[in-house]
Amino acid sequence: MLLTIVKLMSLLHLFHNVPSADAEKIFTCCTTVSRKEIQTPITAFWLQKWNPPCVKAVIFETEGQHICSHWSEPWVQKKVVELHSTDRPSCLFSCRLFQKSKAPEIQPPATPLGLSSGSPAPATSNHPPPLPSGRQR
Repeated sequence: MLLTIVKLMSLLHLFHNVPSADAEKIFTCCTTVSRKEIQTPITAFWLQKWNPPCVKAVIFETEGQHICSHWSEPWVQKKVVELHSTDRPSCLFSCRLFQKSKAPEIQPPATPLGLSSGSPAPATSNHPPPLPSGRQR
């Protein structure tokens, strides 16, 4: 499951500015989050990286509103995987709509939902490791 989440995160683009359904109000970023599970249908989601005053969050879009949820809640992680695996458009569709905005693009995290492991990711290579004693293949 963690591998699925890592793959999901590598596909997503993070944005600071997310337009709201209400044309007069612009949703800038989440400064607080909720741990309460959302009961209304979710139509899309975005990931927001910590960048004060914005906090690390998963932003769920429902009918006409955005809800800032705590990224580490089990129900949030489950919903992100569920939305990504369905045929319904989620962030991949919605984010494409906003790529022309001047919002800075942030690289997706290398760990599930941006959880820092405290150590760098291991380096990978397409080459096999060297043979012992300096022998060549």
